[in-house]
Amino acid sequence: MSSTARTTLSTGDRSANCANPSDSPVLQSIDKGALGKAAAGRDWLVNADAQIITLQRRDAFLAFGGYPEDMVHAEDSIMSNRARGHGVGGREPAWYKGVVTFPPPPEDPISRARNAFWYGYTLLLFLMRTPLRDQVVVGDARRFAHQLRRAPRETRQIVYLVIGLFGRVISPLHSLGVLLRSGVAALRQEPYHGWQGIRSDPPA
Repeated sequence: MSSTARTTLSTGDRSANCANPSDSPVLQSIDKGALGKAAAGRDWLVNADAQIITLQRRDAFLAFGGYPEDMVHAEDSIMSNRARGHGVGGREPAWYKGVVTFPPPPEDPISRARNAFWYGYTLLLFLMRTPLRDQVVVGDARRFAHQLRRAPRETRQIVYLVIGLFGRVISPLHSLGVLLRSGVAALRQEPYHGWQGIRSDPPA
């Protein structure tokens, strides 16, 4: 299983294994009975308001390739779409009680700059693959506008903008590398797979 997978439904005891970064909530207890009942005959579970699938069976996750390792930005979006196309889903139950939350860590300018670069550097590949290109373009424009509005008050935002733009400029190099390693199919737009009636799908 990919080390970046957040939560996987075990095919044995159907318990949940959660990888928790230091600033993520920690679950105090898990209702294995409720989780196991909801997971019976299902390859993945999702909240009614979630955009990303975070509960999956290990074998189903591996069957469609898991996270696309050649993506840094929005790999969870592509992964969730592929999961919906390769398995049967269900609604996530109330499967845990008690959550311990932690304050967010202080902003790390180096990490923010690195994220800005990789976001821009892999954006073109995401645009090629995603079935929801219009939404991605609009979302990216809003992200860019938000940074511009903050720039006069926070000069570091200018640095993030410049680094992100540089990543976008050279992003064809990343897509070319994917093409050489994986072929033309790796750059094609992927079909949209619906939520199987579990939650609403975006307008066609």
